[in-house]
Amino acid sequence: RPDATMEKWLASLPAERMEQLAGFGLIDEERAGAARKLANIVGDWRNVMEGRGRNRQHVRASFAMVSLIFRECGFKSINDITFPLVRNWLTMRKSDGKGLRRLNAHLVAAKSFCLWAVAEGILQANPLAGLVRYNEALDVRHKRRALVGDEPGRLLAATDKTGFHHGLSPQVRRLVYAVALGAGLRWSEI
Repeated sequence: RPDATMEKWLASLPAERMEQLAGFGLIDEERAGAARKLANIVGDWRNVMEGRGRNRQHVRASFAMVSLIFRECGFKSINDITFPLVRNWLTMRKSDGKGLRRLNAHLVAAKSFCLWAVAEGILQANPLAGLVRYNEALDVRHKRRALVGDEPGRLLAATDKTGFHHGLSPQVRRLVYAVALGAGLRWSEI
């Protein structure tokens, strides 16, 4: 195992040089693969998620969040991903007024990517393992509440005047809303 100085030097090498060193048997194939362009590896992760049948919207959102973090942090190879830079990125976005729920979504996506990279042998350890999620209860952006008074009737009446939404016709949505209102369920619980 190389010492810290050698690790740093190896991490700074371009992918082509790493592949040459692996070809000579001086470093293992796993380390050479880590020098591949990060964008290509993130693309592979997206393809694996799609291949596993994950929800397309989830895959797109996760890919976009991870790509955004890595691009804005300036990461070019998988070895560039560091705890301090991602933590600083999150802190800057928080100071810009981004919600804690949104920041947690970015963090979870980035950590998921790193866990996948470890499982695939692309990373030896998860560089983001120590990052903890924000407490979303401290940053409530949309206070949830029950409909009161004439609001349920107005919701049902307004639904009749709209088009398709969430892939449902107004008539079907009206029925779903009526059941939800009667049972006290949220949209996500139906």
